[in-house]
Amino acid sequence: MAKVFRKIRYKLVGGSNTVKYFRYAVGEILLVVIGILIALQINIWRTEKQLSKEETKIYRNIKQQLEDDKVELEQVKGMNDYFYHVYDFANDIIVTKDYEQQDALAPAIAALAIDINFHKTAHIYETLLISGDIKLLNNDTIPSQLQKLEMIYNSTNRLEEKHWETITTNLGPEMRGLINISTFEPVKPKELYTIEMQNAVTTAMYLTKTKDSMYNTAINKINDIVGLINRELERKQAE
Repeated sequence: MAKVFRKIRYKLVGGSNTVKYFRYAVGEILLVVIGILIALQINIWRTEKQLSKEETKIYRNIKQQLEDDKVELEQVKGMNDYFYHVYDFANDIIVTKDYEQQDALAPAIAALAIDINFHKTAHIYETLLISGDIKLLNNDTIPSQLQKLEMIYNSTNRLEEKHWETITTNLGPEMRGLINISTFEPVKPKELYTIEMQNAVTTAMYLTKTKDSMYNTAINKINDIVGLINRELERKQAE
């Protein structure tokens, strides 16, 4: 091919046909430019395709972590709800001074010492920032929602820490020596009905109720983010 172009160039120059040679030269330059542009476009297309694959991988990874968190949250929420009803049951016995229910009250009081916490799988938003993967996500709403979810997680964990602090500093002393932990039998039955014990139960009810609200908020936020991710994955699949 190069030999053909050289022969044509030679004939044009030899024939002193300046105009035709100029047109040929321009055409040759245009062909070279077009070739370069095509090569660049192919390279850009390959790069965008690779970035799209990486973005898809990140979305799927985030989705899996969120779904793992949701399973954990639902389990913790279920346990938290159960113990709220246990505390509510204990509160009714104390308020009504139902001394015949002391054998049922003792294990309900002992349940105040149970600590229930949510353990998230990872700091998703922080990991995206540190790794730089956040720049690969074209949907800015998803990182923003992940940041809000991280704040909800942190607030939930602080509330759980507050609950445990209340157990160790307030509930612990009230329960000490009142119940045989190995058998859950009351050692000092009448002291299970004091106003201090009622206050301890009421505090536990308030904390578990507040934690339930935080768990619901986190679950709803996860559902929202997973919905956004699913739409992004569907869009990419359709491309």
